[in-house]
Amino acid sequence: MKQKNYGEELLRIYEERGELTPSIVVEEAADEESPLHDRFEWDNDKAAHEYRLAQARTLIRVQTKKDRKLAKLVHVFVHVPAKGGGEGVYHTREVIATNADMFGRALNELERFLSSAQNSVEEMQSIAPRRKKRKITRISHTIGQAQAQTEELRV
Repeated sequence: MKQKNYGEELLRIYEERGELTPSIVVEEAADEESPLHDRFEWDNDKAAHEYRLAQARTLIRVQTKKDRKLAKLVHVFVHVPAKGGGEGVYHTREVIATNADMFGRALNELERFLSSAQNSVEEMQSIAPRRKKRKITRISHTIGQAQAQTEELRV
């Protein structure tokens, strides 16, 4: 019997084990009767290929160089989401800076990142001890300002 609510199964595992890690989840999901089983790729050839793609993404993302104007390290490649979904591509900063379409798609990704960060901050604020809430509120405000400035780039 497979459950549709994966969260319930994850909570069951957490309560049974006292913690939740990716390794524990994979171990539990390996059982074909597990409600989580269908959320994983069990064909090792396909899974290996997907893992290598993830490694390639990481390899691309961690490449940096010294930017003399900014006097700091910057990423060599920037991810540009594909139009209509899909894998997306990486281009150099210089290419993206001179291509309005690519810049816009990269800006969309930045907006998603900021929104995700804002959600994480709000979640932390909801569980933070009272003495830390003010500092977290400042972080939330700063992200809000960044979101507003990002929107201004579209004008």
